[in-house]
Amino acid sequence: MVDSCAATTGLFLPKILRSVGCEVIEQNTTPDPTFPVGVADPTEKEVQERLAKRVVSEKANLGFSYDTDGDRMGVVDNEGNLIWNDTLVSIFSKDVLDFAPGSKIIFNVLCSKQVDEVIKLNGGVGIMWKTGHSFIKAKVREEKAIFGGELSGHFFFVDNFYGHDDGAIASLRLLAYLTRVNESLKETISKLPHYFSSPEIKVGCADNIKFQVVTDKIGGEIKKLYPTAKYVESDGVRMDTEDEMMIVRASQNGPYLTIKFEGKTQEKYEQLKVQVGKILHGLSEIDFKSGVNVSSLD
Repeated sequence: MVDSCAATTGLFLPKILRSVGCEVIEQNTTPDPTFPVGVADPTEKEVQERLAKRVVSEKANLGFSYDTDGDRMGVVDNEGNLIWNDTLVSIFSKDVLDFAPGSKIIFNVLCSKQVDEVIKLNGGVGIMWKTGHSFIKAKVREEKAIFGGELSGHFFFVDNFYGHDDGAIASLRLLAYLTRVNESLKETISKLPHYFSSPEIKVGCADNIKFQVVTDKIGGEIKKLYPTAKYVESDGVRMDTEDEMMIVRASQNGPYLTIKFEGKTQEKYEQLKVQVGKILHGLSEIDFKSGVNVSSLD
C-alpha cells in the first residue's frame, strides 16, 4: 500500500515497487499542488492512520507513506499498527550490522532508547547527535559511519548507497531486510526492545524565545521531576532514566518545539504524558493551535 499524500512520489514510487515484484495498491498518488488530503508528512498521526485504515481494509502486507519530495518515509504493518521511524532506525541498524559489525551508527536525540540498545546488542557503536538531516548527514561523514537515521524519516545508507536521504531506497532496504530474514514487519518489531512511545509532537513557540523557553523554563521543570536522570543538552533537553525518556527541543526550521517521551510500561508512559502536558500548559509562550500530534498529550 502506497500513500503519496498527493505529492511527487506518486509519479515514481509505485513503479519502483512494482519493478521489484510488489503488488501495489495506490492511494493519493496523483500529484496535486493544493494538497487536498493535507500536509504530506509521514510523521503525522493523521497521515499514518489514513494509511493504516486502507492497509487493513485491503489486507496489505504493509503500507508506505512519503513526504512532498520523497526523501522521508513512514510505515504501518499489516495490522495497521503505526510504526514511528525510530523503530525503522533500529531495524536498519540491525540490517547493516549483520554485514559490518562494530560499525558506527548516527541517530538524532529524538530517537527512542530502543535505538541505542539495538545498536549495542548487535555489536555497533551508537552516536546520538543533533536533529536535522544536514547535521546527521555531516556527522555520518565525519564519523565514517555506515548508517544514520532520524525520527523524522530521513535515512542515510552508506554501505551500498551514497549517503543521501531517499525514501525509495529506504523502502527497498526495508523490503530486502524482511525478505532476507523471512519475517513480517510485525514479527521483526516484536523482537526489538519495547517502549510505549509518543509520536513526534510539535507545539508553537515564537522564534525569538523558543530556545530560552526550552533551556530556562521547560528544562528546569524536567530536572525538578528527575534530578538523578542522565541529561543530554546538545539539542534541547533530553532526560533518560533506566525506563523512561523525555525530550523537548526547539526546532531549527520554524517557530515550534518538538517533544517526545516514552516509558517501559504503559503506566510510566501515562505518567510522563501528564507531566509533559502540565509543564507545557503552564507556559503562556506555548501555542497548541499550531501544533502537530498534540492529541497525544490528551
